[in-house]
Amino acid sequence: MSRSGRADADDSRLFGALLRAHQGRPLFLGGPSRREILARALALRDRLLRGGGADEPVCLATDDRETVALALLASLAGGPPLVIPHDASREAVDAARNTVPFARAVGGSGAVLPSGVRRVRAAAGVASGPFRLGRSLDRTFVHLHTGGSTGRPQAWAKTPRNLLAEAALHAERHGLGPADRIVATVTPLHIYGLLFSVVVPLVSGAAV
Repeated sequence: MSRSGRADADDSRLFGALLRAHQGRPLFLGGPSRREILARALALRDRLLRGGGADEPVCLATDDRETVALALLASLAGGPPLVIPHDASREAVDAARNTVPFARAVGGSGAVLPSGVRRVRAAAGVASGPFRLGRSLDRTFVHLHTGGSTGRPQAWAKTPRNLLAEAALHAERHGLGPADRIVATVTPLHIYGLLFSVVVPLVSGAAV
């Protein structure tokens, strides 16, 4: 294995270990344990892969933090990449589909999803087996969108390495750990809400 290949394998193990830590603790106060969240994410990954290809993007059409965490972890575990609109409105979901086409969405309702988009529920089923990163660290796995304040919504992409390293940096810089609680006020469909109310807690052990 090349030096870069060994470094990638080491980073995958590090990020995987961070996501698997503190499994007995809740990710969201009053919610299920991280162990259950990971098991449900694997079940969602399997459901998404049965209904489409691993490279077929799926929209996140909800701002429910638990569902966002499940879909994000499902993608990291080898599920399809995610398209994240700037909010959970029909207009935002439609604008996101015009940028990155998709035929399925996690969450959402008939009033939100455009015609021809099939809803996939993040049900309470669980899958057995350990959680591992099943996606290349440097391959796009989320497509985010701005709110269009500069004229029209703009899309940009994040890789697992981008998002997880940024979250780990914030967790370290702010000294966050399992004893900490984060008050979240920004939707997880916004990059800062996604970071600080989902990904930073996942890698630090803090609860939201």
